[in-house]
Amino acid sequence: MDTNGDISIGEYSEDELFDEIGIQSDMIEIDDGEENALKYLQYENQNVSIYVVLDPKELSKGGDEEIYYDFIAKDEEGNIIPDYPMPMKTKLSINRSTEVATDIYGQKYHIIWLQ
Repeated sequence: MDTNGDISIGEYSEDELFDEIGIQSDMIEIDDGEENALKYLQYENQNVSIYVVLDPKELSKGGDEEIYYDFIAKDEEGNIIPDYPMPMKTKLSINRSTEVATDIYGQKYHIIWLQ
């Protein structure tokens, strides 16, 4: 700390910063919403896209039954981001000709088909 009372952040670790401002890091709790927000910020410059991963066998069952699917997040270079926050799973409308899945909220996802 300098004589004016300003803190110079520099190259401190998270624990050193908390020590400097007099807060114990184990006293700070981060809920899921905050954790998701931090993840969004962490990956904001990587142009992340979320895809629906579908097995074509699931669609061949027919009917209005719920189909099994997963979400996957990829950056602009095609790298999978395993810890990216995923949307809530809902019933999907599948358009095979455009290869786009739409959830009940109108959010659209490109489909990755399993082989």
